[in-house]
Amino acid sequence: MSVSNKLLDIVFRIEYLIIATVALVYGMILFYIPNGISCDEGYYLMGYLQKQELGPMVNDFHNIVRFITPDSLQDNVMFFRYLRFVLDFVSALLFGLISYKWLSQKHGFVFNKAAYVGFIMLGASIAYTYTTATISFDHLQHIIYFFAISFFLASDLATQRLSKIILQLFTGCFLTLAITNYLPSGLLLLFVFVFFTVVNYPDKSVISKLILLIFSLLAGFLLYHLSINPLGNYIDNVSTSMKVAS
Repeated sequence: MSVSNKLLDIVFRIEYLIIATVALVYGMILFYIPNGISCDEGYYLMGYLQKQELGPMVNDFHNIVRFITPDSLQDNVMFFRYLRFVLDFVSALLFGLISYKWLSQKHGFVFNKAAYVGFIMLGASIAYTYTTATISFDHLQHIIYFFAISFFLASDLATQRLSKIILQLFTGCFLTLAITNYLPSGLLLLFVFVFFTVVNYPDKSVISKLILLIFSLLAGFLLYHLSINPLGNYIDNVSTSMKVAS
């Protein structure tokens, strides 16, 4: 094989093409982040101000974003746009890597790793084709989903009990955020985790795994109550919002 043919074979390998596409797509997103404006952006940004009053809602994404926002940056538009980009990128990459490992170890999945992760990240980038560039509750939910499922699968892969417990606690924290960020899809994710556990572990170990999942969720709600928003306030807001909607 000639040098030129070898070079073409390297350049046009599917994983390199996908990696190049991922770099191009995310590079374009990063380049265009400072540009444009959305009519929805003002609503999101006003809610991220620490002293801004929030009405009753079924979701609590404003308080979640406030929790991870330094006071000095609460009125910085670009911070929230770049925050979303970083969280999108990291969560999609983590999900791609861990889900690939889980599929390969648990089910003998055979596929090019770089191509698989690249496809996941390209799929995640579709979220930039609609609504505002600022982080919002729907964007935040798919980020939380990625993190929650990643830690859940990592816990399933863990062989040491301590590692499994720690990873399950992270799962519970992100599951709590999914529920409080947007209740219906958060409860759906909880159902998926329970269903997955029951189907994959039909023996006696399923009880201990479900107890661990419930314990991690309760720990997540406790941390949420102490650091983000008291559960009494959250429940009152959800209840009031549902009464108004009905």
